[in-house]
Amino acid sequence: MNFFAVSAFAVWSVIAGTSASAATVTPDVLTIESNGNRANGAALADVKGIEELGDITGLTAGIAGRIVNAVDTFSFTYNTSFNVDFANLLDTAGVDIDGCEGFDGSDCSVGSRNNEPGRTAIFSLSNGVDHVLSAVFSSTIAAGTSIFSNVAAGTYTFTIDGTTGKAGSAYDIAISATPVPVPAGAPLLLSALGVAGLVRRRKQKCSSVS
Repeated sequence: MNFFAVSAFAVWSVIAGTSASAATVTPDVLTIESNGNRANGAALADVKGIEELGDITGLTAGIAGRIVNAVDTFSFTYNTSFNVDFANLLDTAGVDIDGCEGFDGSDCSVGSRNNEPGRTAIFSLSNGVDHVLSAVFSSTIAAGTSIFSNVAAGTYTFTIDGTTGKAGSAYDIAISATPVPVPAGAPLLLSALGVAGLVRRRKQKCSSVS
């Protein structure tokens, strides 16, 4: 493969990498808020206080849990801009961790029976100073749906606040770095490199024949 072909392949790899869907995710770090809400889980063990995820900069962190009428709270640090999305979380073998995805009101796992499609929760993100984001979702919400995007770097508290009522919804969420945007001229550059590679190859063929 000549230089131009290699360059074209490299540019295409960058473009393809930044456009990948966040719907299905194998996280680097996985936190399960309630073991009893997951298939193979032990006794019910809801988060008490704040679940500390620590510094997850550069990683994709997965959060799985179930919200009824309590508040699930997580804290983390991300030193670059990041996104928070509903996801379908897989384990390292590529197997769905629970059969649930996104914000799911179905009885998708052992501990999530008696869920209801109409469950509503408030999702909030705060750095404790001046940056507060809030969004309200009612299940069922598909994996790949954005909760917060391009959030500034910092240390945050992330809360999921269920509204009153007995039935709940399971949630699978991914926190990951904001993809680097593809420059507007990248497709043109890719095309130009491809043409240049073709011209170079033809010249080489002509030289070998002569």
